[in-house]
Formats: sequence, C-alpha cells, structure tokens
Amino acid sequence: MQLIYSRSVDKSLLWDGFSIQSCFLNIVTEVTGTLEIGERRNINFLLNGKIYDDIVLKNLPFNRNNYPNHKDIYQEIGRASCRER
Repeated sequence: MQLIYSRSVDKSLLWDGFSIQSCFLNIVTEVTGTLEIGERRNINFLLNGKIYDDIVLKNLPFNRNNYPNHKDIYQEIGRASCRER
C-alpha cells in the first residue's frame, strides 16, 4: 500500500468524507488511475492503524458546459465501518 494523501481526522471526515484538493489530483490519479465523470472506485483508507477497504473515491459530476475550466473534483466517501464510536 502506498500513502498518497494525508489530513487530520475530524467528525466531518468520518461522516461526510472530504474533497481531495486539486493540487493533489495528479498524485492521486497516478495511483488510482483517472476516473470518468461520476465514476466510483473502491480504495483503502488507513485510520488509527486500521485499514478500511470499503471506502469509495468518486469523481463528482458537475455541469462542465457551465464551468469548462473547472478541474475535476475527487471526493472520498467514508463508509459506516469508519464511524466507530
């Protein structure tokens, strides 16, 4: 497994996921490959020494005709198994 992105953990990360900053997209896509608009791909997520394998990475859809210069938006979506209390 290769570490490609790191950020601090807070409640919103566990419940809502997070968007990957556009400056990191090249690094992420080198490992995951490019996702088509709306495409989802399962990834592994390391949190407190535990690996979660039911995490989804998604290229969020938006109107590319209205925003032709906008970069893709990749978002990690957390699953219930990461939400242990």
